[in-house]
Amino acid sequence: MATKPVIVGVDGSEESLRAVEWAALEARRHGSWLRISAEAGRHLTAALEQWHGKYPEVRVRQDVVRGHPARVLASYSARADLVVLGRHGHPAGPGPGIGSIQHAVLDHAHGPVAVVPSGD
Repeated sequence: MATKPVIVGVDGSEESLRAVEWAALEARRHGSWLRISAEAGRHLTAALEQWHGKYPEVRVRQDVVRGHPARVLASYSARADLVVLGRHGHPAGPGPGIGSIQHAVLDHAHGPVAVVPSGD
């Protein structure tokens, strides 16, 4: 059983809610637990309401944190099995089309990071 959590950042967007589901599936698959970092409590509540009933076996720890999202998530990556991010928007050209937060987390993470594509 994994002892480190799967971390997911939530900002209330559709992309971050998709990332919550993907993170819950990964936590369930690896026998880990889910830790959710949100900029505001209401985003966290909405994200959890949608997926807790679907994955009741996944333990969840909720953190409402203040600070730059990329710094917070990169710091969590040192003590996580995985950090999961949603990808916002469309790519501006060739390449993965990641935003500034995702790019900063990928640059400064101390462990694996998954960027979940949007449903577009």
